[in-house]
Amino acid sequence: MKSYHVCPNIRESEFYNLKGFLKERYRLNNKSIQPGTKEVLEVDTPNGKITITYYKNGKLMIQSSPSNPEYELLVNDIIEYFSNRVKNQS
Repeated sequence: MKSYHVCPNIRESEFYNLKGFLKERYRLNNKSIQPGTKEVLEVDTPNGKITITYYKNGKLMIQSSPSNPEYELLVNDIIEYFSNRVKNQS
């Protein structure tokens, strides 16, 4: 797995729904916002930090060490979350 995963074209409402979903599973910490970002979250794990950045252009990026097993789980949770939302909207 790469050290980052990108989800393009995420509406702001979808991001905030995802954030609520993630809060049920992970402890999220808010990080300082950089130019071009709307929100930056961080998950501390025993194997390192996972950073979730939501950009003003609607891109969502998840970053961590590829050797962090929690990173792969979190990315899979996010992919499954968006997959289920698309199914439920059809």
